[in-house]
Amino acid sequence: AYSENTKRNIQKAEKNNLKIRFDYSLKAHTEDFKKEIIKKTRDYNSTDFTNMKKILNELSERKKVVIISAECDNKICASASFIFCDNTITYFKSATNELGKKNGAMHFVINYVFEKYRNEFSLFDFYGSDAEPLARFNKGFGANDYIYYSVKKNRLPAILKFIKK
Repeated sequence: AYSENTKRNIQKAEKNNLKIRFDYSLKAHTEDFKKEIIKKTRDYNSTDFTNMKKILNELSERKKVVIISAECDNKICASASFIFCDNTITYFKSATNELGKKNGAMHFVINYVFEKYRNEFSLFDFYGSDAEPLARFNKGFGANDYIYYSVKKNRLPAILKFIKK
């Protein structure tokens, strides 16, 4: 159920001879993510990055995460972390530089994961987002929307709770 745009990006990557690599380090991947996310948003802070590293390190120790990267012109142009648990692959964090965007590198990486693991896992979780560009990217692979509920607890003192209303 790939969109035409997704198909074009995968074809562009294949035409430009992108290569898949499994030897990209967790540290390099998290640094790439940090560098690319800072260009897009200021919503991440040092605590967020520290927690992301802790999660990825713990998953790595348990052999539940794989970092897959794409190489363009002998340079890493995209990398993504995938969590493998039970019957599910979760697309966790990714980074794509300008060269990778130009060459459809992340489309190429995700398509590779689908091809490689399609007989071993029955669910691919895009670990969605409310951000329109990410949602559009995910839908390009045929992803379905799901609503996730959240609960907020207001721990303000009673007088401040009253004022806040």
